[in-house]
Amino acid sequence: MRLPNTPVQPFKHLNLAFQKFFRDLKLGKVSYPRFKRKREYQGSFYIVGDAIKAIQGDTKDYLKAPNLPKIKMTKKLGFQGKINGATITQKGDNFFVSIQIDTTQEEFKAHHKPIKSHCTLGVDTGIKAFASLSNGLRVQAPKPLNRLIRWQQRHCRQLSKKRHCKTKNEGIKKSRNYLKASLRLNR
Repeated sequence: MRLPNTPVQPFKHLNLAFQKFFRDLKLGKVSYPRFKRKREYQGSFYIVGDAIKAIQGDTKDYLKAPNLPKIKMTKKLGFQGKINGATITQKGDNFFVSIQIDTTQEEFKAHHKPIKSHCTLGVDTGIKAFASLSNGLRVQAPKPLNRLIRWQQRHCRQLSKKRHCKTKNEGIKKSRNYLKASLRLNR
């Protein structure tokens, strides 16, 4: 029996986890469901649809969730309809909301244009350009990736040298510099 205003989504996730566990058990693998790991600045939670409301302003939309103040959204809500639920995710110091909306078929077709299946496109990979398309578009090679990978490696090394517990049962608190460095790396 489900209590009123109880979110169903966590129980659906638990059901999927146990279905995977029993399916893997038949194959000889043990994959018992585990709790999500605690990480700094990386978390998420689910809010059931009747507990969250979208308030439309003249220039900005706001999101009203229980036990939270009004949250200003950076983008206007594109669809009209009943909100089924929302997942709020934190990555670094940014928060992202994924909203599930029940819309009509006409509104869905208005926002999603049909894809023409008879279009063809040729792709040529080369030396000067990463890819040249037959419609004239050229995609340049992603050279900044090497610089960003070196930056990430350097900051990972710096993070591992900060004070934190190396094993699970060591009992050392994470230093403020560790938390700041992990936030910088997550960004």
